Amino acid sequence: MTYVDEIGIHRDALTICVFPQGEGYEPVINVVLVSANADKGDSFGRQIERITSVVHKSCQMPPIGIYWE
Repeated sequence: MTYVDEIGIHRDALTICVFPQGEGYEPVINVVLVSANADKGDSFGRQIERITSVVHKSCQMPPIGIYWE
């Protein structure tokens, strides 16, 4: 799954929870991904980030960021 962050960068993410929506709408999801910030790391590598209530690209007008596709 691809998550598009707040500045429009496409990032690989893992879906951890799906909240189904009504008829004709895509579900809202929660995702986890590796932090893009190199300063957020420790001896195990970069930290993970959790993003909640992410909508599908078709529900984001205009589709600038913070959506999945």
